[in-house]
Amino acid sequence: MKVSPAAKAEATRLAAERVAAARIQTERVAAEQAAAEQAAVAQAQAERVEAARVAAEQAAAAERVAAEQAAAARAAAAPREVATFSGSGDKTTASFTVGETWQLSWTVRANTTPIVEILDTAGGRVDFIDTGQSGSGSTIVHQACTCYLKVSVFGDTSYTLKVINNPQGA
Repeated sequence: MKVSPAAKAEATRLAAERVAAARIQTERVAAEQAAAEQAAVAQAQAERVEAARVAAEQAAAAERVAAEQAAAARAAAAPREVATFSGSGDKTTASFTVGETWQLSWTVRANTTPIVEILDTAGGRVDFIDTGQSGSGSTIVHQACTCYLKVSVFGDTSYTLKVINNPQGA
């Protein structure tokens, strides 16, 4: 069979169109794949950025908590006056709470020796102090407790007692 030149030209044109269409389709698929890869890379980068942001926020929060805990520990360890009691006669004070190391200091104006008992709220003796005659003094107590003081005076006596939690040098 003999093919006419017009049919050959038509077949060549149709083949060229199919090749062009296939090339366009290949380029479209390649462009879509490139776009999908770029989107995946962008998504992965966004996820890394978000993970870094979250990690930075968590680290900052941990630093804040650590700083707050350190400040609380410094505040708890700092000397702090817990209570002051003054009087001129026998007295049982209000209770106060102290840590493991605390100080009872006193100033006494008397010709006799006031006695101070440190008692826990169950009535157990924590310490017993003979303040001596007029003057000042202090003692360090190494027992955490909720305590109160029982002051016994004899004669014309006035006193001031101070409770200091975590005294310096103790």
